[in-house]
Amino acid sequence: MYCLIQFYIQTKTDIAQHRPFIKILCIKLVIFLSFWQSTIIDFLTSSGLIKSSAKVVLQDWNNALPYVLISIEMCLFALLHFWGFPWRPYIVSRDPTAGDSVQCYYGGKVGFKALVDAMNPWDLVKANARGLRWLFVGRKKRMADSSYDLPKRETAGESGETSSPGLQETMPEAQSSRFYRLQSN
Repeated sequence: MYCLIQFYIQTKTDIAQHRPFIKILCIKLVIFLSFWQSTIIDFLTSSGLIKSSAKVVLQDWNNALPYVLISIEMCLFALLHFWGFPWRPYIVSRDPTAGDSVQCYYGGKVGFKALVDAMNPWDLVKANARGLRWLFVGRKKRMADSSYDLPKRETAGESGETSSPGLQETMPEAQSSRFYRLQSN
């Protein structure tokens, strides 16, 4: 969840036209409400606040009640998903300025080409190969990746010092003395 919020904060201006907040809200409400309500129901049944009756055993309450509540909630979440994930941007319509040319989806008439492209196993093989190469072969140069500079830049930015990676590499004694000062305080 934290990573999803970080992603949203960093990209919200770039993807604002797609309304990312409502999309994140739709997905996370489904997950969190189902988790928390099952946790609360487990607590209520184990503490004795929900008890067995003549017709319903305690284990049935513990199993059935969350599923009934999820079924009701999913009807409401379905309406929220219609609002968060609209279908109108995907309508192919005729452009009045283009004349009578017929427009169609890039995936073919029934979308078969798009489905084959989405399920392409070669993409999975290539992604795994790149990941394994980065993990095993790229371990020597991994720290040179710019994504590893972010914590250095944030730390240097808070203390008011410059955050040039070259400066930090050429002056290790300044870095170690700063570390010593931080520990001694």
